[in-house]
Amino acid sequence: MKAPKFSAMHRAVQRIIYGLGWQIQGQLGAHYRPLLLVTCRPQTPVGRGVRWVFLRSLPDRSRIRVIELDPSVPIDEARWARVREGASWISCLALDQRRRHVVVHRPFPKGTHADRECAYVCRYLGYFASTPQTPPTTAAAREAEAAGY
Repeated sequence: MKAPKFSAMHRAVQRIIYGLGWQIQGQLGAHYRPLLLVTCRPQTPVGRGVRWVFLRSLPDRSRIRVIELDPSVPIDEARWARVREGASWISCLALDQRRRHVVVHRPFPKGTHADRECAYVCRYLGYFASTPQTPPTTAAAREAEAAGY
């Protein structure tokens, strides 16, 4: 199967994301299909807009199933098994709103231990969803980030 090429629309949408000051970290190769893309709801309207634009820019969207999880609420194994049954690959999409990055986890194949996958996905998304709980940055850290470190 030949992977679809990125369309002009895909490039235009990516330019919109870059124009808003966001960067894309990671990628979803077109050969990772069928794909289950797990995401959590962004906290700000700008984050929701960036996520919406990013999801619309993906080529071959018909073979990507997007679900939204709340990482603070544990998901049971039976529900996770129903969610992941049609996918061969699983990936996570998170927004790091402090650094203004769209973070795409590298797709991984569906494994034999659904409970471990579910726990990992919830931990991964919980890291990005819990930005208000992380300690505030220090002045030295803000200076280093501004300098490009």
